[in-house]
Amino acid sequence: MWLDRILVLVGMAGLVAFCAVVMYYVAEPDLIVVMTICLVIGFYDFWVNFLRPGASRTGARGGGAATTDDRTPGPDPAN
Repeated sequence: MWLDRILVLVGMAGLVAFCAVVMYYVAEPDLIVVMTICLVIGFYDFWVNFLRPGASRTGARGGGAATTDDRTPGPDPAN
């Protein structure tokens, strides 16, 4: 669980650093808008998955395909 948080923080720091360098050195208005949208999407994902109270924090391990235990029972084919 701590490793997930550390990796997410490192990834967000890398995204922010990359976008900041590109926005500073290129300084094109269109690129700044695209990079800002990229940062907003990244921070939104960070908020939803790791900071929001009650967030799942299961990362890639959760939310997969349904298993036999997860499915709701269907009609009984014997009847």
